[in-house]
Amino acid sequence: MEATRSPQFLPPKSIITQFDAPNSPPQNPIHQLGFPIPAPPLRLLFWKSLTRTDATNHLYINDRFRPGLMAALTAAERRRVETDFLEVPATMDERIGDNATYKLRLKRTPLRGEMLLQREWKDLAMRNGLVDGDGVAGYGYRNHLGQFCLIFSVVKGE
Repeated sequence: MEATRSPQFLPPKSIITQFDAPNSPPQNPIHQLGFPIPAPPLRLLFWKSLTRTDATNHLYINDRFRPGLMAALTAAERRRVETDFLEVPATMDERIGDNATYKLRLKRTPLRGEMLLQREWKDLAMRNGLVDGDGVAGYGYRNHLGQFCLIFSVVKGE
C-alpha cells in the first residue's frame, strides 16, 4: 500500500511557486560567492570611549568587560592571555574601515588586571582616523578555522 501525503503536510503554495523546478534548493539572493553561510554570529564584548593613549598606543579594556571577553575564549586561549598573550586577527567594520586585517595581542596586565590590546593597534587607530573621544565597540566571533577574531565598530565623537 502506497502512502499518500495529506494536503496539511505540503508546504504553502507561495513557497512552491518561488522555484522553477520542484527539486531546486531555495536560493537566498543576499548571499554572495565567498561569504560564509550563515555568517558567523557576532557577540559584543566591550565598549570603550577612547582616551588619548587608547587612540595612539594601545587599547585598555575596562575590568568590567573581562568576564565576557574571557568567556568568549577557549580554556587554552584564556591561559595564553593570562600568562603571555593571544594573537587576535582584527578588522574594522567594512562600512567605515580600511578593509585590512591587523594582528593584535590580547593580554592581561599584571598590576591592574585590565585587558590590553597592543602590537598593531596603533596602526589600526591611525589608518582609520581614531581620535580621543571616539567610541569603539569590540565584537568577537570564530572564523571558519575556529580562530577567535575581533571586529571593531566606531562611533565618531563630537
